[in-house]
Amino acid sequence: MEETRNRIEAVDDMCPSCGILPGQIHLEGCSIAIARYQNTFFPEDFFDKVYDNSNKPEGLKYDTGKQQWFAMPLEVLEPLADVFAAGEKKYATFNCLLPFEESSRRFYDGQMRHAKASQCDPLAIDDELLEKYGLKVFHQAQIAFNALMRLYHARKEQNEVLTQVP
Repeated sequence: MEETRNRIEAVDDMCPSCGILPGQIHLEGCSIAIARYQNTFFPEDFFDKVYDNSNKPEGLKYDTGKQQWFAMPLEVLEPLADVFAAGEKKYATFNCLLPFEESSRRFYDGQMRHAKASQCDPLAIDDELLEKYGLKVFHQAQIAFNALMRLYHARKEQNEVLTQVP
């Protein structure tokens, strides 16, 4: 089939046969694409019924005021995940969430050490983690990690102070 004959045209839903979204190319062998463009297998009004959302009830989702995650591209966070993986190998899983004495100062110091190490090269790799664990971890990602951990611990400490009963 030609590419243009394999496209869903003017629909508001994904193809129920192959799962593609409007405007994308159907997967090869998709029965809906074959039927739609060759007028076989299904009655003439079948596709109108399949793509008619006007009578479908809408699901309830109580997410007003909740954290929005959709706009955060995971691709951008991939180097940060490498820092967490390195921490797991070097220390322990979720070690960074445990209480630290002078956490603000220590995570700030970590930020500055990694800032110095990557001042002239934003793609600088932490040689220690590469040699010891075979992990390619960017110093810039470690700066972000230390900033997040500093914020995490400051918020946690503030919350503990606010919830203490005098």
